[in-house]
Amino acid sequence: MSSKTDRRESGDYQRAVGEFVGREVIYCVSGLVFEIARERDEWLHLFAQEDWETPAYDAIRQLSRSQLDEFLARFGSAIDAGVMYEALASKYLQRLKDEDALRDFCEENNLEAQQTEIYEHWIVSDWLAGQLEERGEVVERDFYGLTIWGRVCTGQAILLDDVICAIYDALHREG
Repeated sequence: MSSKTDRRESGDYQRAVGEFVGREVIYCVSGLVFEIARERDEWLHLFAQEDWETPAYDAIRQLSRSQLDEFLARFGSAIDAGVMYEALASKYLQRLKDEDALRDFCEENNLEAQQTEIYEHWIVSDWLAGQLEERGEVVERDFYGLTIWGRVCTGQAILLDDVICAIYDALHREG
């Protein structure tokens, strides 16, 4: 298959990701989390996820081509004059993500994080929790002894979530 999207639409791929989810995602506890957390401020972070990527990307797209070139050159990125502006903006954003600097960029530019509502809460394995945290997902490692993932998607199978597919893909790179 030629693209990531094509691969993700394959029945074999979805079965494999479904098996992965079956091993790593244990049980939905949204009702439990809601009932316990609604009375305690210490759990408010389980209901919204801060998104620094969207405001950063919107701001980056407002930069001039020369500002993008200058930033990327500081990191030794080769700049081809023929590269389209959107590709440069994406490269800039990726560099910020690689450097774990999205929040710093936003704060330096007086940008606020967007709040994304968390719709579901799932008990997950400690290993998956670490993978989700690396990708900016909300994870609570001690919700009364449970490791909880705050899922921002709802209405579709977990195996279709982009973050889950990205974790699976990182483990199973096509050669």
